Amino acid sequence: MQQDLAARVGHFTPDLQEALLVHDWPMNVRWLLNVLSVAAIVTPSGALALGDEVREALRKHLPERAVPHRDAQVLDKAGLEDLLGRFQGRVAEMARHMGITRPKLYRLLWAEGLEPAQFREC
Repeated sequence: MQQDLAARVGHFTPDLQEALLVHDWPMNVRWLLNVLSVAAIVTPSGALALGDEVREALRKHLPERAVPHRDAQVLDKAGLEDLLGRFQGRVAEMARHMGITRPKLYRLLWAEGLEPAQFREC
């Protein structure tokens, strides 16, 4: 499938090009590959097109937490310290609560000089 897809890269209908450009890609490149694979399957010859199946693939792969929780706006040190205390330094739970990824949360904590281990109970 990936070889077929690679051979057809650049051969998209204008509506598919626009949909791919304006779509918010909150996930990684595997999601894009999946959407393009769906397009390749439903349009076996010619340019990849934006059909109903591709529109559905764009919609159905949105994670439930793609809409950030209101705490995702808490980016200052005091707010992050408060959340670390509430979640006892458990970064995965805190990230889920905030609606962001763990790597993004770790970057925020690092930027503020915060270490989650300091908030964990021994």
